[in-house]
Amino acid sequence: MCTFTQELDAVPPFSFKLTVHNPDWHWNNPLEIYEKGIIWTALHLSSEKPVGLRLESIGNVEKSKVIAKVFSRKRLTNKEENEVVELVEWGTGLKENIMEFYEAFKNDSVLKHAIRDLYGMRNGMALSTHIFQLSHTCHHLTKRTNEPNPSNA
Repeated sequence: MCTFTQELDAVPPFSFKLTVHNPDWHWNNPLEIYEKGIIWTALHLSSEKPVGLRLESIGNVEKSKVIAKVFSRKRLTNKEENEVVELVEWGTGLKENIMEFYEAFKNDSVLKHAIRDLYGMRNGMALSTHIFQLSHTCHHLTKRTNEPNPSNA
């Protein structure tokens, strides 16, 4: 078994627990386990190599780091290690700056409560996946709409 560990800085505020632990949503796949502040999950890299992940947060919401321990049967290349880091950062929203949103809506009668209760939560992979699917669908619909119709030629 080969492993490597990477410490990743989060743009504050960042709540690991609120981002990855939600009873109605899995961070990456439905077989993952979240227990005592640690998430155990797996993913396939673009090279089709499967890897196991152990993610945990250290620090607090204002100064948080995620420790990613990666497991694989074979040693990962530098490119594969970088891909894992990018997937973890993207999937958890570690690099998203949400302060502008908080500032814009801190006095909103409804959203101020959500900001308080979900402070530091990121959309992560779940919302990004839906946006990707919607964008992909819209792209194909637009492409079809802009193509010449042979029956009208």
